[in-house]
Amino acid sequence: MKSIEGPLNALLTRLTGPRALIEYKAFRKWRDVVGEKIADVTEPEKIVYGILYVRVRDHVWRNELMMMSEELVEKYRTLMGETIVKKIRFI
Repeated sequence: MKSIEGPLNALLTRLTGPRALIEYKAFRKWRDVVGEKIADVTEPEKIVYGILYVRVRDHVWRNELMMMSEELVEKYRTLMGETIVKKIRFI
């Protein structure tokens, strides 16, 4: 059985542009970047001009994650091989 991932990615790229597909992949990688514990208290919302906006359950987690943001951006670079996420803002 053939995978539809290739043709589906091609169609999505044609309809939305290549950047939208890469941003979608960045959303899907959030759990891999931060791990289960942090992923359970956060939700990526959008990417605008390279800034990933992430909703956080409470201010304690938000403060902790703000201190980790540069490390998380670097993990994105390592995982994706691209600079789609240049900065993370926790909201």
